[in-house]
Amino acid sequence: MIRLILVVLAVVLYLIFSIPVLSYLKNLEKKDPKAAAKKSLDLVRWILGIVRDLAGITYEVRGLEHIPSDRAVLYVGNHRSYFDIVMGYTTVPAPTGFIPLLSQWMVQMNCLFLDRSNIKEGLKTILTGIEKVKGGISMWIFPEGTRNKSEDPADLMEFHEGSLKIAEKSGCPVI
Repeated sequence: MIRLILVVLAVVLYLIFSIPVLSYLKNLEKKDPKAAAKKSLDLVRWILGIVRDLAGITYEVRGLEHIPSDRAVLYVGNHRSYFDIVMGYTTVPAPTGFIPLLSQWMVQMNCLFLDRSNIKEGLKTILTGIEKVKGGISMWIFPEGTRNKSEDPADLMEFHEGSLKIAEKSGCPVI
């Protein structure tokens, strides 16, 4: 229980104290979008690293050497935990956006919001994702569309139609 309280306290304090930082980053983005994205990523990785450590998560990452460093990739994950995004941001080697609480920070870091109820808007989001990958920003998707609560990690739910279009249309590697 104490870990949960510490995690919530850290996130709430971060969100409160980051309000002026977001304003600064929005201004910086007008002058230098890459610098703004890098600073945003560094700050979010910092707080999520604190959240990960406060939560007591132990982890092992294998295979980072196999991820291309010269181009964007599409990370595909099975969404099993509330900590999938925490671990994704604190372990992947390059700037990455998620197609998904922290909406303003997510926008600053190239995240896209998929509206599944509107096919036309969903397609626009996928097309934006393709352009981001072509522009060098890796993307992370959860093609099942929601958290999978199955105990068996090999038990996958059906992938949503179009979930791998970003890789198909951009030609990027899938990790």
